[in-house]
Amino acid sequence: MVNMEKHDPVGPAKRLTPEEDGILRRLHYFETTGVALALPMQMLKAELRSRDQRTEIRDPDFVRTLLPVEVAV
Repeated sequence: MVNMEKHDPVGPAKRLTPEEDGILRRLHYFETTGVALALPMQMLKAELRSRDQRTEIRDPDFVRTLLPVEVAV
């Protein structure tokens, strides 16, 4: 989670950290699936997007857990 106390939106423009990239990707995913973001999250997304160097926002990575399937014999 991003610590907003240490977050400096007016600091020098720099590349996104992997954590910030993940946040941007999740916020974008929520918006594209119809979720209305709260104003602070809209502002965070806009600030992160302004520093994002990619032309498109990628889909978020989904954590998948594979479980073994028991086969009856």
